[in-house]
Amino acid sequence: MKQTKKSTSHISADYEAQLRKDYGTLIAKTIATDWRFANLSQQPGQAIAYVRLGAGKKQATGRPVLFVPGFVGGIVANGAFGAAVASRGFDTLVPNQNRHGLLRNHRGLKDPTYTQAQNIMAIIASEGLEHVPLDIITHSYGGLILETMVREAERLGWTCFDSSRVVMLAPAGIKRPEWYPGFLYRYYQLRQFDRAALPETKYYVFAGEMFTAGESFYKQNRWRAIREGMAVMRRKIHIPYLLSHGIARIELIAFPGDALFGSNVLAKSFARIHNKKVVAVNGYSLPTSDASGHSDQQFDPQPIADVVARFLQA
Repeated sequence: MKQTKKSTSHISADYEAQLRKDYGTLIAKTIATDWRFANLSQQPGQAIAYVRLGAGKKQATGRPVLFVPGFVGGIVANGAFGAAVASRGFDTLVPNQNRHGLLRNHRGLKDPTYTQAQNIMAIIASEGLEHVPLDIITHSYGGLILETMVREAERLGWTCFDSSRVVMLAPAGIKRPEWYPGFLYRYYQLRQFDRAALPETKYYVFAGEMFTAGESFYKQNRWRAIREGMAVMRRKIHIPYLLSHGIARIELIAFPGDALFGSNVLAKSFARIHNKKVVAVNGYSLPTSDASGHSDQQFDPQPIADVVARFLQA
């Protein structure tokens, strides 16, 4: 059952003020204090927080948009991007994280991707959207989570992913499997680039609290985070499965400065997909600033939201 809790602000006063300036009082207040909570049926006593933005306004497509974050992304980090999408006429749901426990999948194996999928599907059920067509935006690891969600929805008889349009930002799971050395080297490169370039973007001034929120998720369950990182390196999104089980179209968007899953990785991976329902957008053609990394949607949300909105309305 959906619960709404109003409390002291989850974000700084300056962050809330910037959101209010860019997106209005209601959206800023929702991100700051008006979080909803969905109970997790497989984890009694646990719930996952989320926000729903723009639901009462005139809709661009009439379809709710669900954001599926990476493994430590939440409302604090992705609230500004959710607000940017909502301000373009989309009823937008942005989940937080619940880092408690690690569920066993249907094969009896402890599975972090399955755990994440179950948590986000609890939000869909809490809002009564199991049979309402949804469009999806994923970031990084979120693409792998989405595939598990689609498989689970089919098992449950849900139809919410039938005809879904999907945008995958900086998508993990499209690269060939790899081991730690290559992945860690690219992560090191990413961190060096972030320090030099990202301060140019509008919301980077709030990066400290965004990173702190993500770090807290990591610390709550380090072992699960490590297993999620391994899934990012070793698992691939089964694009043909998604397109044959309801997903109507997929857009892959790489960010130019992303050393993890940037434009070069996307170009090589896209060349192997060979499906007209999948569109790749080279990050260098995006109307973003020169500052770019793995999470452009957090720090420079408006131009990314523009690109996403055009695809969802096409």
